[in-house]
Amino acid sequence: MSFTKNDLELIKSKIDLAEEIGKKYKIVSKGKDLWCCCPFHKEKTPSFKINNDIGTYYCFGCGAKGDIFSLYTDLYNYTFYDAVKELANQVGINLRLNKVPYTKNDKSLEIIEIATKWFEKNLETNELPRKYLNSRSISDEMINLFRIGYSFNTNSSLYEFLKDLSFSDEEILKSNLVKYDKKNKLRDFFYKRLMFPISNTYGKVIAFGGRVLDNSLPKYINSPDSEYFKKRSLLYNFHNAKNTIRLKKNILICEGYLDVISLYQNNIKTSVAPL
Repeated sequence: MSFTKNDLELIKSKIDLAEEIGKKYKIVSKGKDLWCCCPFHKEKTPSFKINNDIGTYYCFGCGAKGDIFSLYTDLYNYTFYDAVKELANQVGINLRLNKVPYTKNDKSLEIIEIATKWFEKNLETNELPRKYLNSRSISDEMINLFRIGYSFNTNSSLYEFLKDLSFSDEEILKSNLVKYDKKNKLRDFFYKRLMFPISNTYGKVIAFGGRVLDNSLPKYINSPDSEYFKKRSLLYNFHNAKNTIRLKKNILICEGYLDVISLYQNNIKTSVAPL
């Protein structure tokens, strides 16, 4: 890794630790000190003290301590390398890091996010997938949380939709959302499938799983592997489940996406599935 201690100090100096923690936890002032209920254990009275001047925290209840980097590694399950990279990006510091999976000029993740929203919109207007999800007792809340969608629209294909947004064929191909057919024409990779966005550890959608709603085969297909999506190294729903897994010290590995979602809906929130 090529960042230095000075790089880390510069990043810390540009981040308001209390403001960062306050995005998810209520901060209270006691004199000059800032406190909140500890993110690392359950409590009703705040024992988590934030020293904003030097950018550190300490919990008098469980002993958790650290800075903005340990907050990301211990609470959000980032690797240290990824925590530094993410925080540097947030404050606009360019670091010369190794093993960066994609560049700022790579529009793949932007295209994937646009596709996620397109699939979600399609689900709202198609009765067939809604009826199927209803038959599996999946609530609207879970549909929204897991961003379930449908890969069919009567007005246009996803490829046409993305072309209308001025993305090039090369950019769309790199996102793995289209493929060449036997006539060497670009077609949608997923067609008439219930769509399950697959997120990385930090909740960023990087791929999809698609399920047919009839008897055709294969029943499930996933996006192909890419620089930022490796099926063998990810678990579906890990980004939602990781903090509960940490607290409960267990993980429930299920067979499929809908098994995970059904369990999560019934408050079993350590459920994940292999890809």
